[in-house]
Amino acid sequence: MTRKISGERSLKVGGDTVTLRFPIASIMALEDHFDCAIFDLLQQRFGSGTPRLGDVVVLYGAARGIAPDDVKGLEKAHMELQQAGFEEAMTVLMECLSASLGAESGGKPKKPTKAPGKMPAQTRRKKPAAA
Repeated sequence: MTRKISGERSLKVGGDTVTLRFPIASIMALEDHFDCAIFDLLQQRFGSGTPRLGDVVVLYGAARGIAPDDVKGLEKAHMELQQAGFEEAMTVLMECLSASLGAESGGKPKKPTKAPGKMPAQTRRKKPAAA
């Protein structure tokens, strides 16, 4: 059984199902490619409801592990987008990116359940009494 990584989403492409996800390296590559922060990118380029085809292909490519400057990889990404349908792909891409940025819980990042490095009170070891 495979473990689902946070932020992963599946998309039907032709007869296959592909896994999309945005590791931090892909997000950073997108920021470098578009020369803006990822949140600005989403608002400016994808918030209008009519993104440019090239932007969608680069975004999809990043979710598939394709670098923004990999022309052959982006051509393959474009073919996959055509097979999946752009509207369906955009919906899944936005869900995937939101989840990757920690917005799975209603647009707010999830809070950690405990402070890092601290153990719950009931599992802490007791110090031996000083003699």
